[in-house]
Amino acid sequence: MVMDKELEENQLELQDMSCDNDQQYIPLATSEQEQQLPLKSRQSRTFLFIQRRTWYTTLLTLFIVGGVLAIAISSYKAYNKHNVSSDNQEMLTDSVQDNNLLMNEEDSEDDNELPQLRSASRKSQQPESLGHMNVYVRRPSKDGIRHRPQSLRFPVARYNRQRFSLNGPFISFNPRLPILVDRLTKQTIIFSPAGGIYILPPLINFYGKMFSVAELIVSGYASLVSTGAPLTPPINMLSYFQPTPLFGPGIPRINPSRGGFTGGIKTDYKSFNIRKHPQQHYDTLPTYESEEESEEKSEEAPEERYDPPSKNSEENYNTERSRSRPRPKYRPRQKPKSRSTSRPSKTTSKAPCSSNCDNRCTQECLANNFRCTFNSKTINIVTARDQPPFVSQVGNKPPTGFDIDLMKAIGDVLDINFKYQYADFPDFISMVQNDKDLISISTESDNAAREKNVTFAQYFKTGTNFLVRSSYTKTINGLSDLCGKKVAVLTGTSQESDVETQNAKCGSKKITISSLSSYPDMLTALEDETVDVLVEDQAINFANVLKSHGKVKEVGEVYGVGPYGILCNKNNEELCCAFVNAINYLIKKGTYEELLQKYSYTYATYGIYPSRINLAGSTCRSKCVPKKPPPSYTSTPKGSCSANCDSGCTEECLRDNFRCTFNSKTINVVTARDEAPFVSQVGNKPPTGFDIDLLDYIADIYNIKFSYQYADFSDFISMVQNDKDLISISTETDTAAREKNVSFAQFFKSGTSFLVRSSYTETINGLSDLCGKKVAVLTGTTQESDVTTQNAQCGSNPITINSFVSEAELVTALEDETVDVVLDDDASIIADIQNSNGQLKKAGTTYDIAPYGILCNKNNEQLCCALVNAINYLISEGTYAKLLEKYGYTSEDNGIYPSRINLSGSTCFSKCVPKNPPSSYTSTPKGSCSANCNNGCTEECLRDNLKCTCDLKSKTINIVTAKNQPPFVSQVGNKPPTGFDIDLMKAIGDVLDINFKYQYADFPDFISMVQNDKDLISISTESDNTAREKNVTFAQYFKTGTNFLVRSSYTKTINGLSDLCGKKVAVLTGTSQESDVETQNAKCGSKKITISSLSSYPDMLTALEDETVDVLVEDQAINFANVLKSHGKVKEVGEVYGVGPYGILCNKNNEELCCALVNAINYLIKKGTYGELLKKYSYTYANNGVCPSRINLAGSLCESKCTPSNKRCQWNLG
Repeated sequence: MVMDKELEENQLELQDMSCDNDQQYIPLATSEQEQQLPLKSRQSRTFLFIQRRTWYTTLLTLFIVGGVLAIAISSYKAYNKHNVSSDNQEMLTDSVQDNNLLMNEEDSEDDNELPQLRSASRKSQQPESLGHMNVYVRRPSKDGIRHRPQSLRFPVARYNRQRFSLNGPFISFNPRLPILVDRLTKQTIIFSPAGGIYILPPLINFYGKMFSVAELIVSGYASLVSTGAPLTPPINMLSYFQPTPLFGPGIPRINPSRGGFTGGIKTDYKSFNIRKHPQQHYDTLPTYESEEESEEKSEEAPEERYDPPSKNSEENYNTERSRSRPRPKYRPRQKPKSRSTSRPSKTTSKAPCSSNCDNRCTQECLANNFRCTFNSKTINIVTARDQPPFVSQVGNKPPTGFDIDLMKAIGDVLDINFKYQYADFPDFISMVQNDKDLISISTESDNAAREKNVTFAQYFKTGTNFLVRSSYTKTINGLSDLCGKKVAVLTGTSQESDVETQNAKCGSKKITISSLSSYPDMLTALEDETVDVLVEDQAINFANVLKSHGKVKEVGEVYGVGPYGILCNKNNEELCCAFVNAINYLIKKGTYEELLQKYSYTYATYGIYPSRINLAGSTCRSKCVPKKPPPSYTSTPKGSCSANCDSGCTEECLRDNFRCTFNSKTINVVTARDEAPFVSQVGNKPPTGFDIDLLDYIADIYNIKFSYQYADFSDFISMVQNDKDLISISTETDTAAREKNVSFAQFFKSGTSFLVRSSYTETINGLSDLCGKKVAVLTGTTQESDVTTQNAQCGSNPITINSFVSEAELVTALEDETVDVVLDDDASIIADIQNSNGQLKKAGTTYDIAPYGILCNKNNEQLCCALVNAINYLISEGTYAKLLEKYGYTSEDNGIYPSRINLSGSTCFSKCVPKNPPSSYTSTPKGSCSANCNNGCTEECLRDNLKCTCDLKSKTINIVTAKNQPPFVSQVGNKPPTGFDIDLMKAIGDVLDINFKYQYADFPDFISMVQNDKDLISISTESDNTAREKNVTFAQYFKTGTNFLVRSSYTKTINGLSDLCGKKVAVLTGTSQESDVETQNAKCGSKKITISSLSSYPDMLTALEDETVDVLVEDQAINFANVLKSHGKVKEVGEVYGVGPYGILCNKNNEELCCALVNAINYLIKKGTYGELLKKYSYTYANNGVCPSRINLAGSLCESKCTPSNKRCQWNLG
């Protein structure tokens, strides 16, 4: 007080001096200086007084604060005696705690992986010890059979209880058991009463989904004891823990910065049927008492007991009195009142919106940013009730489906909930427009028109295609094919708009459009045949094909591929951005791909990368955008494609090339359930058989897996057509017709045979013997087509055809005498006979030997090539021959050499193609194509060269011809064909040691049929000309020109084409004569020719005899033959014009076969057999013979020593 009074007097004195300054002014400098000296002295003293007072105050404050801190530290140490290490004393204040939490967040960004179990101090992350323990896991089963548990070794990390604290969230499935699960990483945490916390990694199933050991234990799939008995508390881990660490590939490793393990134990187990159990969630670690703690507090708690968390434990840990820092002690205890103002827990306090959360991608940061931006933890969402597999809601049950699972995963990331309401699809956009806080998810495609009203957060992609009944046979390739049909669409969709737009273009053939409100209504309309076609998203159609059991199929091209999006109000783009960030986080962590796989979708076809706002929108400037697409995204092949892998054939090279081309390690396969011995699947057991074993070998080569699904045989092609990544294996014969839709990787060969009961006595030699009999075939097979074609030729004695869907049904029908004969693949018949105990036998001759193939989508020939390369590798290594032998087959009868793409396809330019056929393979020549065979002309050499050059699939060649073109071809009823052409082919067959199988068609169809089938030939008076040579190759065998045939009573002059004007003329459809007459008709002026184009020569003769026409214009050789047998009723007139050769038609890609035929014909000419054949039909060399035969008009002689010399030909031709 004295000091303050003195200071006040000095200040007043200074004030007085300032005020009286003018009055006291003395002009003498000496007097002024004398007056100022005492003033400066007083000012200095005043400044020192003020400075001293400030120092004293500061020292006093520091003394008081230091005393308080000392008391606080002393109290804290006493309170946490022996439980808090010196390394953690820096956490005494809240600010220090915040710094540690921020340090953990920065670490999570560096690791860039799923958050692991974390502690508050880096020094406590290393485990006290590492070891392993046995977990006894029971394989999941769908047939109700309880399998014996199998022992799996899990690595275990033991942490010190006093030094290790974990951040949540955690889940408890059973409050009685001291076992928790880290909700994010699925690691299991076991508290042992003997002290210590034990961490076990999750189990990863075949599909990559993680299961915690804890949830497997409570669901009855796992146990810590071999008997499978349930656990009872307490759990003394010392009796299970073995202190020997596990090392090697596939063993999860310790995460040094987080604690716990990275990854999990990978297994081949399929999905576990995990029951829903009551769950308790904890944001921080709950407390469990250990023996160590109970010993320390024996006075307070003399009884040793296990103290489970109470039912309201979650509430207790989220009150204002709870501590946000994880507790180092593991038993609840009464807190001192002095600490009642401790900081609130993380779940009730709003975390700071720190800018560094925008620079990394962690679940904490995403949830934190969401809390900073939005107030509510519950978001309203509108969706549909019936759009499976995306949304399905029945009664009072919660909704399910892909969309629901995705939103649940987003909710887990952002720590929010969704409240669902339901409406019709057309109302979603308007509802979201009118409510800023409402969103919608329900297969809504993102397009520019809709973006004018709402904002989209993209989450899936698909296009549109068509769904029809499996029995529907009309072609639907695109929208234009819908004209005249009944079509169902979903109201308000882009498909409705597409169909309406197409309808405006349909003219008089309008589309009958049914706009329905739900997809189940559309399916019902299709199944009831109310409509013919559904136009809907391909992803939805695909899902319904899988669950339809073969009732429906996808058809047509997929068009309009684009993204689905979550709809947000345009004034709430921040909400859409939060969803985009969460979806990209799920993509980055692999959760999104697991969700796709759960619903049988593939990333390449349906996944998005990355998610973004709208079609041309941003990715919200988030660090969660994956820097690289997932491995299954086709734009990023794995592995290096080293050039040396193309120069050799090893498993390593094949595997490396596969990784370079394909991203997925699992390939979906559709097959049959019952086509033994190739495929057989019963109940829930995995499939078995030849096909399955073959794919297992291929899987071993490429280190991949095949996932099987089942359908009817007739659906395989359409299913593979509609799914680029799907293949099919199941005794599907490779044919030219099927190659228009799919590609084949050949793996087996078989023909068609007849199966009858052993007691059956009637003769069955071929298809013609089936007339009047009851025959069973498999639906959709070539045998069904063969029997149907034959039935058309049976006349009044038709075949009763029974089509079945499985091999077992065929055999049952035969044994029950429902049918007389089964027509099936020879390989299947052999197996049926072996399993019949002598009750069945084979009849007739095997025909149409052809390869089986694995079906691939035509847009994925790389996959077919990979299969071909693997099969050729197995052939080279001898594994393929052993597989044939295992099932009772031989390389000679059933083996392929080599495997190739399609009938006329490549062997994929692989070094794996065997240089020499296996020793057991006899359908290709065992001898070499030696040069001396080209230097002489013998039957042996011709046969050897045929085998060496033509790569014939069998010793039977298919040939198409006409039924009624005598004297060249004539076929009546069930009798074999006869005529000049037939005799010539028989002679050729004898030379080359091959057979010919005849089929019949109309003359105009021959060229197109041969064009479309490399191994088909045709013979039927087809003249060789330059126009036809553009499409097929000719092996010349006969020559003739054109002239005119009239009735003998006809008196008008017919010398040439010009004389036909004004007359009625008959020609054969599709012939050069038809073209000649039409050309002449254009020159006739007003006297037009009346042209009758008929389909057979007998029809032409009938028309002439009935005087329906005046003149026939036909080949002179045919007219000549008909004059001979007409008994004077008809005659030839006019000049012969346009003399040229007939030819046997071959596919242009099979000139080697045409050369073999040319060489055989020249051999017959040289030996005189050809001349004798001409004489048999009253023809002469001079008028009708060829010498030599050649390829095409100006073609080669095939460089054979069998070609007759010029001198010989001149003599033959006269």
